[in-house]
Amino acid sequence: MKKLLLILLCLPFIGFGQDDKLIFSSGDTIYGKVIEVGVNDITYQYKGETTNNVAKKRDVAKIIYSSGRIENFEGLKILHRNKGKKEKQEAKLGFQRKLEMGFVFGSTSSNIYGKLKDLYDKSSSTNVSSMQRKNGGFMLQYNISDLFSVNSKLLYQVKGWYLKGNNLEITTVELPEGGIGTYDADASIYNHYISLPILMQINFGNKLRGTINTGFYASYLLDVIEIIEYSNIDTTIRVVLGDNIIVEEQDKNKGNPRRYTDPIEGYSRLDLGFIVGGGVSYIVNDRIRLSFESNLEYGLINKYIQDNPFTNYNIAYNFLFGCSYIL
Repeated sequence: MKKLLLILLCLPFIGFGQDDKLIFSSGDTIYGKVIEVGVNDITYQYKGETTNNVAKKRDVAKIIYSSGRIENFEGLKILHRNKGKKEKQEAKLGFQRKLEMGFVFGSTSSNIYGKLKDLYDKSSSTNVSSMQRKNGGFMLQYNISDLFSVNSKLLYQVKGWYLKGNNLEITTVELPEGGIGTYDADASIYNHYISLPILMQINFGNKLRGTINTGFYASYLLDVIEIIEYSNIDTTIRVVLGDNIIVEEQDKNKGNPRRYTDPIEGYSRLDLGFIVGGGVSYIVNDRIRLSFESNLEYGLINKYIQDNPFTNYNIAYNFLFGCSYIL
């Protein structure tokens, strides 16, 4: 009884591994029996058949015999090469699909250039510095090929600049009594835009890809906020009658900050310019791509629409992180 039970337990293993396994350079696999390995050809039979089939040795990658022995052939190099190409194609799968959409977020470091900036730079009492603000929006990309793409975004941006003035001089010549004094001023100019950049993009690499892009942008100005804070005011009011000074006193508001908010009037609503930049992206899988991009925006339209001898243009650096879904 015990012997019968032992035989029954061993039955599933009888015949296991009795077939030879032929793996071809194409990746196809056949189970059967190898009849003969010749100089140029291999003769084999399919499992359960008695008809002899012949394959060229160069088309066979390897044979795993029923005994466990493995014999490699010329086709093994081709198999490995094909496997590598397949992996690269899978890595580029996202760019084989035409359309991507997603979101981006990051920051904008902006400033101005033009005659207004030159005026402040020439003055020893004023200093203009860049403004750093957050941005974000949506992204749409059309992949013309694995190498070329068209990338567009719809962004909310705040561009602006800071002005710091020390010991600025004021005169009130309109007043009959006259007046003169000095003060410090800190100004913050915030320009709120909706921007639409359109870029031609060059891609290179596989799963981790680099990008170079260039193009143009169009922005619409939503609002302008100018906040100016005056402090350390030191003015002297003089009331003069003939050659005699009747009153001479200090301003009662010395040291009190004063804030002003100016409206949007006087500014051009439309801003156009060109962009140049680059970045990297990583294909997580066949549907998700992560990206980082940095670019320079160079404005071409004067922000002032009124008669003003001091031209004022936008210049900005954008840093954007993105996640897109490959359709």
